[in-house]
Amino acid sequence: MSGVGKTTFASTFPAPFFLDCEKGADWVANKDAYVCETTNFKALQEAMEMLQTNPPQDIKTVVLDSVTQVYEFTKDWWVERKRLLKKSDYAMISMEDYPHIKSRYGQILRDLIDLPYHIVLVGQSKSKWITAIENGSTQILGTELVADVQEKTVYYPEVSMELVLRNGKRFGIIGKKSDNDMFHKDRTRTLPNEIEEPDFKKLASCINAGVKVAPKKEISEIPQAEPNIVNDHGKWEIGVKAPI
Repeated sequence: MSGVGKTTFASTFPAPFFLDCEKGADWVANKDAYVCETTNFKALQEAMEMLQTNPPQDIKTVVLDSVTQVYEFTKDWWVERKRLLKKSDYAMISMEDYPHIKSRYGQILRDLIDLPYHIVLVGQSKSKWITAIENGSTQILGTELVADVQEKTVYYPEVSMELVLRNGKRFGIIGKKSDNDMFHKDRTRTLPNEIEEPDFKKLASCINAGVKVAPKKEISEIPQAEPNIVNDHGKWEIGVKAPI
């Protein structure tokens, strides 16, 4: 869902550096924000190397917009690599390729999270059928919006928040919608189920207050990584690392 305010939300984080994979963050470029267009896998790699070795001195946040597009970049990179190895323009992705693609994608996210900044990951949304089995057949009950991200992306956030518009106002939904909800989460256990007009200061205020709420059911920890992150959805955001 476009127009829900994910870039506006991300821009409230201190001194942001946008890795813009979708050419949608130009308007935020100003003296307090950097925008780097990363429209393919190679450009993203080069931007990551710069952030690891010679970053701008005044940045405090890195925004990746979007993880949905980065996964597509990674698949495109693998196909190009496969065609070069096979010396064929017709090589395509097979099922046996996906573990390699997912591994490389995961490494990108781990490298990002290892940076000494707040990290905001943005993901797109998609419609999903709601179904039920009745009399031995599958019945379609409707649709719902879910995060359009590679499935293991949901292991990374400390906080995953869906942005929705309601009566002209933006709300950040954090509380789980059901026991099977893997996307909405708050490992800090300090945030309410929803926040009206969410921004960095409101999140930081709740987290710094340190008032623990009832534990929410959470998915298992990601292997070989202990990230701290925040998330926005409609497009989803996933991402705050480094102390607030």
